[in-house]
Amino acid sequence: MRLSFRFKIFVTLGAVVCIAIALVLTMAQALALRRFRADFQDRFDRTVTAFRSLQQLRQEFVSDEVTSLTRSNAQFRTILSTASIAGGIAGGGEGDDAALADANLRLNSLVSGLVLHEKSDVFVVVSAAGRLLYSKVAPQQWGSDLSLLPILQAIAEDGRAVAIWQAPVDPAPPARLAPADDFGALYEVVGEAVTFADEWHGTVLTGTRLSRRALEEIRAVSGVDIAAYSHGKLILATLPAGLLAATQSRVSEPRWHAGPAGADEWSLGGRRFLAARADIIPGPARSDPSFVLLQPLDAESQFLRSLRLLLLLAGAGSLAIAVGASYGLASGITRPVATLHRAVQRVARGDLATRVEIRSGDELAELGSSFNDMVAGLRERDLLRRTFDRYVSKGVAAEILRDPTAAQVAGARRQLTLFFIDIGGFTSFSETLPPERVVGHLNQYLAIVCEVILALDGTVSQFQGDGVVAFWGAPLMQPDHALRAARAALRCRGRLNQLQQEWANSGVTVQRFRMGLHSGEVVVGEIGTSERGAYTVIGDAANLASRLEGMNKVYGTDILCSEETVRAAGGAVVARQVDWVRVVGRRAPVTIYELLAEADAAFRCEWLGDYDSALAAYRKREWQAAAEGFDRVLRSRPGDRVAATMAARVESFLRQPPPLDWDGVYDATAK
Repeated sequence: MRLSFRFKIFVTLGAVVCIAIALVLTMAQALALRRFRADFQDRFDRTVTAFRSLQQLRQEFVSDEVTSLTRSNAQFRTILSTASIAGGIAGGGEGDDAALADANLRLNSLVSGLVLHEKSDVFVVVSAAGRLLYSKVAPQQWGSDLSLLPILQAIAEDGRAVAIWQAPVDPAPPARLAPADDFGALYEVVGEAVTFADEWHGTVLTGTRLSRRALEEIRAVSGVDIAAYSHGKLILATLPAGLLAATQSRVSEPRWHAGPAGADEWSLGGRRFLAARADIIPGPARSDPSFVLLQPLDAESQFLRSLRLLLLLAGAGSLAIAVGASYGLASGITRPVATLHRAVQRVARGDLATRVEIRSGDELAELGSSFNDMVAGLRERDLLRRTFDRYVSKGVAAEILRDPTAAQVAGARRQLTLFFIDIGGFTSFSETLPPERVVGHLNQYLAIVCEVILALDGTVSQFQGDGVVAFWGAPLMQPDHALRAARAALRCRGRLNQLQQEWANSGVTVQRFRMGLHSGEVVVGEIGTSERGAYTVIGDAANLASRLEGMNKVYGTDILCSEETVRAAGGAVVARQVDWVRVVGRRAPVTIYELLAEADAAFRCEWLGDYDSALAAYRKREWQAAAEGFDRVLRSRPGDRVAATMAARVESFLRQPPPLDWDGVYDATAK
């Protein structure tokens, strides 16, 4: 039997809509449950955080109070010191017992006015040897050996510890330490070592009962119910009375008591809850007593039922619409095709803003989307060209357009050579001229610098006032990036010296132009937002290049570079080692070089041997030999600012030598 095209579309759309409704319903339920669990996890974390904050405050309060008592009360120090000496003697004796009894008597009169004593349910003072001196619940007890209590052993190692005691305290100590009125009551006990004169003289244990009121306060912050249990027995909870028996049954299950962390779904009294376990005292292993946190799912269940109904109604409406739309779909196929044809013609004429809107929901819509993606790709290609045109030479930009995969706009790690340059004394320079002349001179300087950088296929990254940041090795790989950067610096110096002379002839004086170079690994890419961004570098190597540019002020140089750049440039450039420097923000020293000339240039440097010898003598603390060596350099090369700087430093060391641990490194104090 032959079926019409419209009937096929009708059946197909109907099936697709039904499947879509089922998928959306399934996904919506899964997402809703995931959201409920995520919300519960957030509440769980807030609850634990709130309880941990209260614990921390309690510990800090106890520590402060014990420290204050120890420092301010000489009688307390005397009691503990005497008792610790008596309790620490092996075998004991009547004298020792008398000393412990005296300590108990004096503590009974001393602690009654303490804030820490009044606010604590448990207040115990123990000597350094672990002998009981005072207990709030049994003030007349003394002398019992408590050294085996786990909390005291922990304090002996760390100086402070926290524990949960359950009345009666288990394991039971040989003395009453916690109230025994309520069997199973939990006490959070904080122990603080008492130290003075650099010795441990005793321990103070304070504890407060974990009450329903405290749990209610945390519940008010987090929105989840809390139950405390120990050894499978429910101790106290914020739950309604009708749910306590069901909760007790759950927490007594062995699987829950030792099961993995995470949220479980419980049914309590006909209601659904999400439940998760949390340690009362944090630690690497699961502890007992513990908390169970519960959040009811009543509202969530009602939300899911409403969501199912809404989706079913929406699906029924969509199916009805699909039936009506299917009969008109066939006749509408030709319209999107004609729209695409006209759009292709506009793109052929160069209109890259062309976009088609095909909402048929089928392959034609996909074709329209693909067409839009294609035009967007053309626009991105044009944007890529215009973007890199701002940073790189036209030759590099053309290479990127021929192979866009050769350049990464997104951040990527690269080995680059960084180049920083600025005008020395620019602030004074700009203060003495009208703003219009400052801008004019600044543009002359920037034009020369950018022209040299781009001529050597460098990338201009940023303008920072009078400073320029550039690099080589990106966006295209350049194995000789260090050599290109070095040549750019030397050519900038030559061109800018001419510019400086032109400015001087017109009455404008600048000190000099300073440049810094360093080769290293950085992250390079387009950094910023979709509206404003820059193709720039991030990393320590960039910071070091900037610091080297600033170090020119110390040595009176024009171009300073790192040892990495000199090594990477090979023998194509002439450079002299200037000094070992520890720049601001870096602990490790850096070997810095002054870039002098290209190796094939007509540059005579016989004086370099004298400078290297003088520098070696300087590092050996041979001050007289160093002074004579730098003096020879200055005679051979008058006006050498590096030699003059080092000679002045040697002269100061002749008057007052550096300390014996001096390592020859100059510590820079400014950027």
